[in-house]
Amino acid sequence: MSIKALACAVLLLLASILPARAAEPIRIGFSCEETGGSAASGRQFLLTAQIWAYRINKQGGLLGRPVELIHYDDQSNPALVPGIYTKLLDVDKVDLIIASGTNYSAAAMPLFMERKLTVLNTLALAVNDEFRYPRYFQTMPYGPHGKEAITSGYFAAAMSVDPKPKTIAMTGADAEFSKNAMAGAREHAKKAGLQIVYDKNYPPNTIDYTPIVRAIKATNPDLVFVASYPADSAGILRAVEEQRLTAKMFGGPIIGLQYGSIKQQMGERLNGIVDYELFVHEPTMNFPGSMNSSAIIKRAPRRPAPIRSAITFRPWSMRRSRYWSRRSRARNRSTSRSSPTTCMPQHSRRSWATSSSAPTANGPSRAS
Repeated sequence: MSIKALACAVLLLLASILPARAAEPIRIGFSCEETGGSAASGRQFLLTAQIWAYRINKQGGLLGRPVELIHYDDQSNPALVPGIYTKLLDVDKVDLIIASGTNYSAAAMPLFMERKLTVLNTLALAVNDEFRYPRYFQTMPYGPHGKEAITSGYFAAAMSVDPKPKTIAMTGADAEFSKNAMAGAREHAKKAGLQIVYDKNYPPNTIDYTPIVRAIKATNPDLVFVASYPADSAGILRAVEEQRLTAKMFGGPIIGLQYGSIKQQMGERLNGIVDYELFVHEPTMNFPGSMNSSAIIKRAPRRPAPIRSAITFRPWSMRRSRYWSRRSRARNRSTSRSSPTTCMPQHSRRSWATSSSAPTANGPSRAS
């Protein structure tokens, strides 16, 4: 289902089940990782939702009614998610629910199905593969075979390496997202004729990743595949650097490396990692919202893109990469003297955070 069709379905759903007074708000509820290991993702999702609600309300709302967002912090703990949605439904009486994140959505699916709710999910991987719930919709463009889809790019790149790799080591958390991604990776490895020399999950609350990386290093794999959430990703990369792990290619669906805060934190450690970003630019995605966003991006001042290293993963001895990084930083400094950056000015950030009408990243749990 296209995004445009999904949006129309939501509006029709709201029109049919919400015959209330025009002034009564449409309450949309969700659980959000505002703190904890997935906070970088959760806060980004929350701020995006608040910006959307702010713009919609400035335009008159939905169906002539204002939109109210009601959200609670799940502290990046899937065990808290069902209780939050129970409160949203029974206490806050929300009209519509939104889910986000594979680990967190999966924890709430039994409740959603028991209540016969229409589920609108954003960031999730193969959550409904097991449940086959007909009222479940998501925006992630993985298609009907999400486990294989999210890992296909990694293996396409891996099998282009010359000489071709023969062995692969894979790891990920003992949680829904990592297990789904690793299931797809096993299928690709089998088709490519790769020998899996390491295949283990670690507990989600793992802090020290050194033993895991040391065990992977002992197998001397050609490829290393990691499926992780933000807190895991940073810890694994630090352990990889400390243990001087080498491979022809290192990467996978490593969540967190897409976020600006983690990119800034990890810096040159990200050189040589094969990860993924999501952007589907094709005709069925050409609806007003996406076209407006594309126009804003095109008008924004540009910074020179950082130069990445080759595919080989050697974060401890990247002399050539560091040379180019120094050149890139020098070019950025010289460019910044003559052109503005795309960052929001400091005074704008302050006014945004203190305004009662505009959304904030650290605002109250109820925002309209």
